[in-house]
Amino acid sequence: MDIILKLKEELNVEKWQVEAAVKLIDEGCTIPFISRYRKEATGSLNDEQLRTLHERLLYLRNLEDKKNQVLTSIEEQGKLTPELKKQILDAKTLVVVEDLYRPYRPKRRTRAIIAKEKGLEPLANIIMLQMTKKPLEEEATSMAAYKGSNVCAVKNSEDLNNIYEYNRKFEAEFKPLSFINAAKAKEAFFLNRCPLLTANEIYLKGLAQSVVTKDKSMEILPEIVAYRPIYAYVNKENITLRIVSKWILNALLLAEAQNITSKNVDVFIGLTDNSTRNLLGAEKKLWLDFGLKPDWVQKAVRELGNYGEIYERNLGKDSDNKIERDKNNLIENGGLMKYQPFI
Repeated sequence: MDIILKLKEELNVEKWQVEAAVKLIDEGCTIPFISRYRKEATGSLNDEQLRTLHERLLYLRNLEDKKNQVLTSIEEQGKLTPELKKQILDAKTLVVVEDLYRPYRPKRRTRAIIAKEKGLEPLANIIMLQMTKKPLEEEATSMAAYKGSNVCAVKNSEDLNNIYEYNRKFEAEFKPLSFINAAKAKEAFFLNRCPLLTANEIYLKGLAQSVVTKDKSMEILPEIVAYRPIYAYVNKENITLRIVSKWILNALLLAEAQNITSKNVDVFIGLTDNSTRNLLGAEKKLWLDFGLKPDWVQKAVRELGNYGEIYERNLGKDSDNKIERDKNNLIENGGLMKYQPFI
């Protein structure tokens, strides 16, 4: 199947637009980034078109991979006929491929097969070949130990797409099982329909802390499948709200960068540095046009803290989640959080 041509026909766009979008996706660009900053490369494909393209791209690639797996399996059994091969290659959906494969799927379920289905084959190989210097308990808690296993995920979510992409990049052969919502995915996980559950780290941390009974224990594996930015959307016609929303985040980041905290903010108010004084409200008319009082930043920092304090209290070392700052750190500290200087 020519995936590029198929996407062109489905989306009713030019072939070069599809090729450009696929190239950017394969380079790791996110859909919001492509939609906003790479319009000239994709011929102004909008956000909805790009998301549909991304979902179909992952599905079609997964479909082709599945066809190849099925063809190899049937051929190894010596049962692949030209007619059956053509039916599999012409299949348009994973359901059709599975239906064609069902009569040829191995029936006998040994303990070894069950262990493979649970993703234990790579771990067994590691043990037999003595390929690790780590304790076996530690080796068993990495994603490599679950290669080929079922993964519970929410239907049409970025988490599901990330698994398809992870499979493509690392040949992990995970088998995604999609569910209508997070509650159904969680239920399937605890019913042992899949040994793995994928979601954002905050959700998984909270779920792990809520699971206290022995038969429902869970552990979060160390690998990060994907980094995903979170955006705030406002009505583009409400210019005031857009500017204020931007500056709320920017001011909290600036406060952290200048070491202004909830405990020392009052010390900084009296400084002679104009940019810091203006940030904290020395210029009385600065924010009046936006309906804000001049000292709104100092009040916010005094009550809630700067960006770092808020993060650590809600998600980081001072919370139950204990999530490292990592990419959420200031850019000068190795993260991605950039801010605009205040003059």
